[in-house]
Amino acid sequence: MLLLFQKKFLNRHKTTLSKKGTKELEKPTLTLTKVDTEELNRSAKATYSLKKPDGVTIKSIQAVLKKGDQVIKTFAISESNLATALADLDYYKDYTLATTMVYDRGNGDEEESS
Repeated sequence: MLLLFQKKFLNRHKTTLSKKGTKELEKPTLTLTKVDTEELNRSAKATYSLKKPDGVTIKSIQAVLKKGDQVIKTFAISESNLATALADLDYYKDYTLATTMVYDRGNGDEEESS
């Protein structure tokens, strides 16, 4: 079975000043770290790692499995379980796994997608 996943980093580190004398909190980073495939079962398990600075609140993490432009399934991922099971995959098809994370660094909700 040929499963191709795009491995992307959710965001880049950037330090900016929001007010004189205060440093803005860094953005959290969600990284796809591992994809375990089970060809006979036509399934896979995607595992992520999350780097979250103190003071940042994660509101939601969502993964979307796509085959071409077609959305196959949407998964909610929690901070406590940064893995998702992918089932009923087709043999010899290319899949893309995209993520969206909503977080708050103290200035309201922000969203990052990959």
